[in-house]
Amino acid sequence: MFVQVKGNFPAISDDLVNSYHLLLCCVDWFYANALHSNKDLLNPEFEGLPDNFAQYKAGTEVPCILALLCNKHEGLVIEAKGIKEHWWKPYIKKLFDRKVLKGKIENMTGILDISFFESNVKSINNAYETYVLSVGDFDERIFLGEDADMEIGTPAKNQSDAELASKMMMKREMVSAVEPGSLVKQTPLTGRRYLGEKETPVTPVSTATQSVSKLQSLLSGRKTCPSDELKEIFKSCAKNPEETIVNRVKQMGETFCTSFAQPSEDHPGTHADFAKKRLQLGESLYYKALENIMCTERKRKQASDKNIDFSGLLNQDSFHRSLFACALEIVLFSYNSQRTFPWNIEIFELSPYHFYKVIELIIRAEDSLSRDVVKHLNHVHIADLFYSLHSSFQCSQNYILCRSR
Repeated sequence: MFVQVKGNFPAISDDLVNSYHLLLCCVDWFYANALHSNKDLLNPEFEGLPDNFAQYKAGTEVPCILALLCNKHEGLVIEAKGIKEHWWKPYIKKLFDRKVLKGKIENMTGILDISFFESNVKSINNAYETYVLSVGDFDERIFLGEDADMEIGTPAKNQSDAELASKMMMKREMVSAVEPGSLVKQTPLTGRRYLGEKETPVTPVSTATQSVSKLQSLLSGRKTCPSDELKEIFKSCAKNPEETIVNRVKQMGETFCTSFAQPSEDHPGTHADFAKKRLQLGESLYYKALENIMCTERKRKQASDKNIDFSGLLNQDSFHRSLFACALEIVLFSYNSQRTFPWNIEIFELSPYHFYKVIELIIRAEDSLSRDVVKHLNHVHIADLFYSLHSSFQCSQNYILCRSR
């Protein structure tokens, strides 16, 4: 069911965070259907069950455990509920209307009833097969095969935790025996095998949701416009740059939304709503970073100069465009978006050299950025330098070629 719905929403698959929350919506919906149709399917020790589970009788109200799932599995409640209301529920209702699913259409339950279950399984499989054949996409049901754990590495389903732990330990011992550095003397850094296992395994999903959560906390209470303190700095300039800055952000925001939603050869495109949400975070981060940079500069100069005028810096178009692009890069990386660097500097036609210069500024200005975001910016920092050197080399070659002609 999950891959069927996800396949019909390429916009959802644009980033890992959206896909993960769609999966939580799927689990939540099946929990509600099990509670309404067949309680024996549910684990009686699950903490999300209603208090009167033994005597529970299904009514018209559909239970929701999205908040619990997000708390237990590092999801973001607001993001998950947005996916559920605006994407999951409308599509499921459409499947009921088209008779692809059979059950109680009024509250979208009953799909697990004995009289409907087999029919629903066949309908969803047929619908997904039609999608795979028409689009030519990868059939993700291969991961559900009985021999998937042996053939493609899918974790085995019917093994106990002890068996899985034993296999993992054997695998680690085999790897350590053949690794090039296995004979290196153990030090506090290399002797990590003596450390206990982390309580929560680090996965791409957990990394992405933690980055988004930290970013949202960082921008909590911030608006997509200059703060009062930043406006005061603008007013202290010989010529107030506020209007120019706001108009530039608006123009670049429109370019971002258009490019973000537009399909290309290697990307199916994204819904405009997701583009606007990413843009809002990018705008908030841009104004916050700009404020921190200007406040730091003001403190540094106040000791020596009482009449401080930042007109020179605040009227540099390349500085603002690069800073705004860097803020958007942080947002896209946090969501694990498929739009990877240098996509953002290409849509804004930015010089790699100017973008390269603001990376260190934004890292210093925002010391609350997650460790993964800082690592990513450092990687971009190096990639940008090579990108800039390569461009300069190409220009030099073209100049020499033209002179020789």
